[in-house]
Amino acid sequence: MSRIRCYGARGIFAWRDVLTPEASRRLCCRMKRAGGDAARVNRGGTPVVDPAYRRTRVVSMDEHARRHALDVLEGMASELSRYAGEPLGPCQPPIFLAYSPGDYFRPHCDNADDPRQPLHVRSRRLTVVLFLNGPRPRGSGQCRGDEGFSGGELVLYCTMPEPSWEDFYTVVHARPGTLVAFPADTFHEVTPLTAGRRYSIVTWFEKAGAGGG
Repeated sequence: MSRIRCYGARGIFAWRDVLTPEASRRLCCRMKRAGGDAARVNRGGTPVVDPAYRRTRVVSMDEHARRHALDVLEGMASELSRYAGEPLGPCQPPIFLAYSPGDYFRPHCDNADDPRQPLHVRSRRLTVVLFLNGPRPRGSGQCRGDEGFSGGELVLYCTMPEPSWEDFYTVVHARPGTLVAFPADTFHEVTPLTAGRRYSIVTWFEKAGAGGG
């Protein structure tokens, strides 16, 4: 595994080749065949489907896939703790996400420290995204299967303490097998997907001693 550069003074953790290209491709193929449900958002502590705010699918994967993903993510715990500058609590169960054309997730943060939210949300310290595929090459025609996507960019806002207009936002480019992490209170979004399918795994590492798991 090889770390790549961090962005901005606040720092976005990024680590390449957490999964091999073949392992990423196999997961994409399995997710393409699997069923799932509409992703939800928390409204005052209640999870609801709100397609005007979030439109994507949570893929139902088997126990073996979920266990393997958790092992991979937990294997990054020491590096993530070093990045956070503090001990971390447990990794929450990973979620497999599939974006189809037209899907998106409006700007939000994963822990706004809102007392109305459930404990597992308020316990989040780091948001972690593991990309399983990436953008298709320009001029490559239509996307098929795991071959890539257009749109669907992960955009983070105000990653620097005093952002200027030039660095108000950062686009994190997807690469198969690359893991990125950032503080869970960072505002971010996934822009609308325009072609192909976007596959990823997301989770959160908790604050040490938070007891959200």
